[in-house]
Amino acid sequence: SVQQGAVCGSVAGAVAAALTTPLDVVRTRLMLGYAQTFSTLREMLRTEGPSCLFAGVWPRVGWMAIGGFIFFGVYEQCVRTLLALQGGVARPGEAGGEAGGAADGAAGRPAGRAD
Repeated sequence: SVQQGAVCGSVAGAVAAALTTPLDVVRTRLMLGYAQTFSTLREMLRTEGPSCLFAGVWPRVGWMAIGGFIFFGVYEQCVRTLLALQGGVARPGEAGGEAGGAADGAAGRPAGRAD
């Protein structure tokens, strides 16, 4: 469903943002003119401690969660709208759709349709 896609996108965005925040913090420091990646990381850990790698994590997680919710929600709605315009063919695995799998080439096409 559209809501399920939006929620999954939100969770995926939040997790990805949280896990990559340390890389983003180091990248930002490098852009500010610090030396090299590992020397910058080492200096940050020595002077500020490990928590500095998660500076700004909550605003970033919130921003990416909202973005994922909107992006995947809109994507799912567009897919549904385009499929309805195409003749109401449901995607494999959805209610009313084909069984999916190897029989249809695993390409998301209805069985028996050769594009």
